[in-house]
Amino acid sequence: MVKITLINGDIIYIKSTTEVHAYKALDAKLGSQPYYLKQVFDGTITDGKELDVTNPAISISGLVASTDFIEINDSGYKFIKTSAVANIQLTD
Repeated sequence: MVKITLINGDIIYIKSTTEVHAYKALDAKLGSQPYYLKQVFDGTITDGKELDVTNPAISISGLVASTDFIEINDSGYKFIKTSAVANIQLTD
């Protein structure tokens, strides 16, 4: 399990079955495209996609470092700015 601590003290636990969604922010293009979030990851630690199960804390850290927002378990569009993450660690 991975423990994510936010700068406000909130804690998020990522289990092997926890759905994680990661997004990159896209700039608007005058008259043709509004500001938008593009989903770049959708999955779990163990689904065999881009996250490494041997040390999921490292994989989640890389995902957080390379994206702008994350959403956990279809939280109803509760996006967490990745710069609000204070630390990520592997737990039991």
